[in-house]
Amino acid sequence: MKTKRSFLFVTILLLLGMLSFYSPQVYAQGTTTPTPTAKVIQQFQTPAPGAEILNFFQIRQNDIQLLGPLDYEAMVFGLPADWEITGTVEITLFIESTVNNLGAATVNGEQVINSGGLLMLEYNREEIGVFPISESGEMMLRVQVPMEFLTQVRQDGRQELTFTFDSGLSCLLEQQMSIVIQDSSYIRIPHGTVLPDTSLAQFPFPLYQNSVYPDTAYVLIPDDPSVEELQSAMTVVAGLSNQTKGNLTMELATFSEFSATETGASNIILVGKTDTIPMLSQLALPLPTTDGKFLFAGSDPEDGIVQMVNSPWDPARVVLVVSGDTDAAVVKASQAISTGHLRPNASPNLSIIRSVRDEAQTVSQNIDQTLLDYGYETEVLDRRGVDSSVFSFIVPSGWTTGPDAYFDLVFGNSALLDYERSGLNVELNGQPVGSVRLTEDTASESVNRAHISLPSSAMTQGVNTLEVIASLQPLDNCSSSQLRGIWANIWSDSRLHLPLVQTSFAPTNTVDLSAYPAPLSFDSSLGSVAFVLQKNNVDSWRLASNIAAYLGDKSNGSITLLKVSYADSISDEIRNNMNLLVVGNALAMPIVSELNESLPAPFDDGSGLATENNMQINFRIPPDSPVGYIELLRSPWNPEKIIIAALGNTPQGLAWAASGLYDTQIRPQLTGNFAVINNQQVTTTDTRLAPPEIAPASPTAEPGVSIIPPTVLPGVEVARPIWLLPALQISLILTLLVGAITIIAAIRRSRNQVETNRRSGDKE
Repeated sequence: MKTKRSFLFVTILLLLGMLSFYSPQVYAQGTTTPTPTAKVIQQFQTPAPGAEILNFFQIRQNDIQLLGPLDYEAMVFGLPADWEITGTVEITLFIESTVNNLGAATVNGEQVINSGGLLMLEYNREEIGVFPISESGEMMLRVQVPMEFLTQVRQDGRQELTFTFDSGLSCLLEQQMSIVIQDSSYIRIPHGTVLPDTSLAQFPFPLYQNSVYPDTAYVLIPDDPSVEELQSAMTVVAGLSNQTKGNLTMELATFSEFSATETGASNIILVGKTDTIPMLSQLALPLPTTDGKFLFAGSDPEDGIVQMVNSPWDPARVVLVVSGDTDAAVVKASQAISTGHLRPNASPNLSIIRSVRDEAQTVSQNIDQTLLDYGYETEVLDRRGVDSSVFSFIVPSGWTTGPDAYFDLVFGNSALLDYERSGLNVELNGQPVGSVRLTEDTASESVNRAHISLPSSAMTQGVNTLEVIASLQPLDNCSSSQLRGIWANIWSDSRLHLPLVQTSFAPTNTVDLSAYPAPLSFDSSLGSVAFVLQKNNVDSWRLASNIAAYLGDKSNGSITLLKVSYADSISDEIRNNMNLLVVGNALAMPIVSELNESLPAPFDDGSGLATENNMQINFRIPPDSPVGYIELLRSPWNPEKIIIAALGNTPQGLAWAASGLYDTQIRPQLTGNFAVINNQQVTTTDTRLAPPEIAPASPTAEPGVSIIPPTVLPGVEVARPIWLLPALQISLILTLLVGAITIIAAIRRSRNQVETNRRSGDKE
């Protein structure tokens, strides 16, 4: 029996050895992911979002989780401008609570029965309810908001709802508590509708409301706009994107594309001369046209006119008119819009612009200014956990700060803080630049000073934000959340020292697309940038407006002064003095022919396909197959300026190319000086690097693929005989067979010997 088992073992071993050398062809296939078992959690029945219901998931994207013994969360949101609250606001919370080890314990010789924790709600920093939570499970809580609390809004005009969870006894009872406020919770806000306030003193409100609903606007221009009207539209888009941090979604369209049922459901911005805007007569303007002109006492045809009225197509929306009797007047109006600061005229919704300074301004601001000089009073930070204050200042366009810039922080703090866990952090434009430890020494002095250096690399031209963030923790983490003895203050005589240095830029071969939007954004006014666009191509204008919005958001300027030129009539001033953004179809842009010899990837005559000699692989592409290109080069008319060209061989190819200059998913993939974009696929190279010595190849309409083989080092054999691997496998298999036969024969001989010995013994 033992011998049979040995024989079976050897046979199996032999088969496994043979199978291990068998290598069938394997095809890649998708991995099958097992379906996870979902835990079914009871869901509360919540009303769908409607006229009176504001769900938490409309404000934030996830549940609110609060952990004991103390935790805090704030939710900030804005209400639409056409809402007028007519009844009691009610907050409904759906909560899941978890309480472990609930029960009695002895503390200092006395029995303490844990009552769980408390959930406290504040609306605009006023307490509206305190709720005990003593057991695990699901619950629903409702609380009403007094009407007077609704008007105590933040400086930015939004509402703030704060949740504080306090289970301090958990520290003594070794208990763990947590609650989850589900995002299906909601706020019921009974309201009627009113016409939004159109006063320009609050601009860009109500065009941009920063509410729970997205803000959108159509920018309408003439079907055949003058270059100044098109420039004005780009200026408005860039300026508003800057003021709203890119949160106002704008789409460019022509007047003929206007639809009162579709376009009219959004805010509308009309850009053009008085005689090119057909719907002015439908608007209740404070300054209507007379015989096709804006006429008023002391009027000048060159005056820019800005008016905002309630939309006749949707009373919840507004119409902004950016106009004038001449092209120059429209440009003035658009540049005034880009600043975000409009001074009302005889009517609060009318502003008349006499002139705009478009040259570099002389910098005369003081090097040293206190927070009070900037208009800020002393700030007291007294929220347990994390609290902060934000201060803004401006670095003029074309300037940056010197290496010795600093913030002299003057502060004080409470003596009731846990100094190991409390302190101050300072951030400049979201980047940490300094911190301060709070100690007994700082608590003993009402005035303390900390010197915080401000690196120029963290500065931006235009508006900068300096945030002081306080982490405030009490000595006893189990102390009541109502304790008011924890605080830190920022005195208004804190001082900014900002020596200014004029910036300069000289393009070199090292500048590539990975730095975009630099160097265009080095001038925060975009005054050194000119768009070169196709005439009579609305789709390319729309794409250019998306790029303008991106540049406006990133440049952070106090005014927008960009230029626009049609590709068939570029002035010498723009050629010689501006950085150019060329956007259009490669075959339809005369400037592409002028630049062809200088392009990183030139175009063959009559072809919309660029040569791709520096690419590792060259493909044959049909001429009607869409391809997008982005090319970066020094300007042949001024080597201190650059040109970025977003070109396509078809409308789809152009859309792909332009998306690389504003789409946040594609733009980070850009590098080098040449990029080929096919939908979401981005291929880049740098033609300024030494290319491989290969025969030039350009995409043609012929089918097939030409692959450039890699260089093979001499003396290195890169291929092996095809018979080598099978021969090795056969040799190994034969070796195993011989070994197996030898073992089997030995086993049989041993078995026969045993049988012989047994028979001899029987005979004896």
